[in-house]
Amino acid sequence: MNIATTRFGEIDVPEQCIITFAAGLPGFPEETQFALFPYEQDSPFSILQSISNPDLTFLLADPYRFFNDYAFELDDQAAAEWGFSEENPPHVYTVATLRDTLEQMTVNLLAPIIVNWSTRIGAQLIIENKHYSVQQLLFPEGIKMKPAPKETGRGG
Repeated sequence: MNIATTRFGEIDVPEQCIITFAAGLPGFPEETQFALFPYEQDSPFSILQSISNPDLTFLLADPYRFFNDYAFELDDQAAAEWGFSEENPPHVYTVATLRDTLEQMTVNLLAPIIVNWSTRIGAQLIIENKHYSVQQLLFPEGIKMKPAPKETGRGG
């Protein structure tokens, strides 16, 4: 499926990347279909692009790649409604917000996006947890850069 986007131009997105949000997203109830695809291969980031609004794009982060202890509970009714089970757990994403620098990037841990990839249904949850924030720093200790490998075998 070809999708017009403001940020990426026209992109071709496989049908299996189209997610339906029956209730839309908070603040965007009329936006019910999005393409969800990785930012880059093996990246902890993904892109959530509206199918109908080229200007509506969200940067998502895999919270488990940044917060080892991130957890919330889905009640049995909600899990059944969205088709989740032990064999088909939800895929969880958090909305990231870019600031002036990468060190200031935040994620919303109180409103995760959950996706059932087998049905391609998604929802944004609002959870209550006093330890989480809507503007949780993604890199609270700064970005740790790996040193460049030393060059060997060259004369000087």
